[in-house]
Amino acid sequence: MNFWKKLKKPILALAPMAGITDSAFRQMCKSFGADVVYSEMASAAALCFNPKKTLEMLASDKKERPYVVQLFGNKPEHFAAAVKVLTGNLKNPKSNPPAGEAGIQNLKFIDGIDINFGCPVKKVAKQGAGAVLMDRPKEAREIVKAVLGASDLPVSIKIRTLSGKTDALKFLELLSDLPLAAVMIHGRTMSQGHAGDVDCRTIKEARQYFGGVILANGGVTDKKTALDLLESTGADGLGIARGALGKPWVFDNIKNKKEKIKNREEIIEIALRHVKLAHKLKGEAGIIEMRKHLCWYVAGQPEASELRRKLVLVSSLKEIKEILK
Repeated sequence: MNFWKKLKKPILALAPMAGITDSAFRQMCKSFGADVVYSEMASAAALCFNPKKTLEMLASDKKERPYVVQLFGNKPEHFAAAVKVLTGNLKNPKSNPPAGEAGIQNLKFIDGIDINFGCPVKKVAKQGAGAVLMDRPKEAREIVKAVLGASDLPVSIKIRTLSGKTDALKFLELLSDLPLAAVMIHGRTMSQGHAGDVDCRTIKEARQYFGGVILANGGVTDKKTALDLLESTGADGLGIARGALGKPWVFDNIKNKKEKIKNREEIIEIALRHVKLAHKLKGEAGIIEMRKHLCWYVAGQPEASELRRKLVLVSSLKEIKEILK
């Protein structure tokens, strides 16, 4: 079932970020009004050959729904097998029961599959994955077809305005006959990475080539930048990434069209709620992973530099409470 069609517009999505959009952060953003949340970028090859750790990383809670898992890779057969692992539909489940069982558990809360054609990171590009695939349309098309053929879940893609010689419009036109449910367009080129001006015009023109849900992505940091991007692109919604770091309440501000400034006490309360959830889900590892989030939460505080110096070393919930309070 295509959940995208049921969402009220404008749709606000937590965009995928490697090492950041784990279950704890997704739940925090959901609690502040995110309509859709994406997983961290997951390797299709890893799900094929050594799925346990990746399945653990992708584990979700029903509170996160609708929840979209994003995959990256360079081989159609890897994507097809990865989707089957996620959905528990392995051809030979008896040969690998742990993966199959874990896949079935994850499927309960997976509502869509997203294909990454937008990551500009060099180590991903060296694998022939991410944004470089936009400039290899035949390969990209085979990957999309493989994913569509492996599951009934709605399939979406994340792209950039330009990669090599292929722009977003040409890329979408090449896929126009395939039943994709949604596209998130990062309004910068592959070479721009995460800096520079956002190309609103290309995102707006994408409607001529794509009939599904279009999410504009890039440069959203608050209510104003969000509403400006929606107006200038005519998109169905937004994919918010870095703008949610240290302020998951940005979704609430955009929805209510009010820039609510959180005071120190409110920020600390939210940060501690996030920490407790991360600790509940991952134990000590969750505390370690929260170090970067805590540094984002205290950004802008008068003593932020001193707080960051202490927070990057924390290893327990007690330490964090003492530092923040």
